[in-house]
Amino acid sequence: MAQKLSLAFLLHDFGSRSSCPQSPETSAMSLRSPRVSPLMAKTRSPPAPRSRPCKHAGCTKFAVTRGHCIAHGGGKRCSVADCPSGAKTNGLCWKHGGSKTCSFPNCSNRSKTYGVCWSHGGGKQCSEADCTKTALRHGLCWAHGGGKRCRADGCQRPAYERNDNLCDVHCSKKKHRSAPY
Repeated sequence: MAQKLSLAFLLHDFGSRSSCPQSPETSAMSLRSPRVSPLMAKTRSPPAPRSRPCKHAGCTKFAVTRGHCIAHGGGKRCSVADCPSGAKTNGLCWKHGGSKTCSFPNCSNRSKTYGVCWSHGGGKQCSEADCTKTALRHGLCWAHGGGKRCRADGCQRPAYERNDNLCDVHCSKKKHRSAPY
């Protein structure tokens, strides 16, 4: 009975049992590398690719879901009905409250970094030496050339996409048609 509780007995490959007694060398060898018949061995399929490229023409980013990267419609969608935007937090997009608000008292702006909004020091800092302003574009603040400029000739004011890349002055002129830009 003690033989059946031994490690050699428990680890022994029953399918390859032979009638000839094993020497201590061969029994130790069978413990290290159990014999498996060629019929029992599993065949491996070729390894699957670790990542897939986005299906969008010309895109080299990796597909997240539905064969597309985040920029081309992959990833989770907002859980609000008929909203095509990507989900940020709690299954909602930023328009429907899927972002965190600034942790500064009485501030309802969206936080950027460190839990605070741009007004309270969130976001990346300007890369120019001794500048403590928030970077907008290419690591620079407005004063050092970051951000968009008005597309009207000679105007260097800040421009916004919502204003068709015009500053507030030229946008209001365009709306009122009082003067061409």
